[in-house]
Amino acid sequence: MRIGKFPLMFAAALALAACGESSVGLGGSTSTVIELMPDFAEVSAASVNGAGVGGSAFPDSLKLTTEQKATISALENDFKSANAADFAALKAIQVQARAARDAGKSRAEIEVIIKTALPIRARLDAAFEAFRAAVLAVYTPAQRAWVNANKPRECTSNGGPALTEAQLTAIVALKTEFENTIRADRNALLAIHVQAKAARAAGKTEAEVRVILQTGDAAAARIRAAEVKLHADIMALLTAEQRNSWCIKRGMRGPGASSNG
Repeated sequence: MRIGKFPLMFAAALALAACGESSVGLGGSTSTVIELMPDFAEVSAASVNGAGVGGSAFPDSLKLTTEQKATISALENDFKSANAADFAALKAIQVQARAARDAGKSRAEIEVIIKTALPIRARLDAAFEAFRAAVLAVYTPAQRAWVNANKPRECTSNGGPALTEAQLTAIVALKTEFENTIRADRNALLAIHVQAKAARAAGKTEAEVRVILQTGDAAAARIRAAEVKLHADIMALLTAEQRNSWCIKRGMRGPGASSNG
């Protein structure tokens, strides 16, 4: 399956997940690149597209509704808040490991540092799996079927494309820019989610609730466009060989990914 058919979660972001030979530690590589943060450290419409407020990889006939986007946005916020301490701790270990590498420490010394990240990653992977399940529950049966039919290729024992630390850093920068771009619209969707939920609780009709949800259509469209742009920008950072050999590192999880391994 070629990169253009991958859900954005997998196509655009798993460069940040120590995939293949691009990482010392967790991936067991001999490379000097150290990237311990999983992609879902920055959950967003594009970071976890299949799980996020975007769904830009879906065909138009299956695109997420404004209500789905708002609901998933709320799930994202809960996930990020509940796991903020572990994300911060993992980031600190990454900084420490990179500093040790830059100081010329031995591989064994660096691996001792990296191993302290393993229990944190285990907790985060489990938390993300729960988040993934919650998001899939928001999808319609047809949307879930599409995700299952468009699963990305998993990395073999030979790993996936080796990404440089410069590429990883550039991807982080693009995602940060994306987050800044969509922040106001994402917050608007969250507010609409709260308003629609309150309207239902107050006994409003579905027609009345739908009017509330429609006020978020423009924001949702802008987020979708920003997702598509982010995907294109990240793909432009990769070589043709990297794009063609892209795969998912076994053990990393996301909507549509296999639960095996």
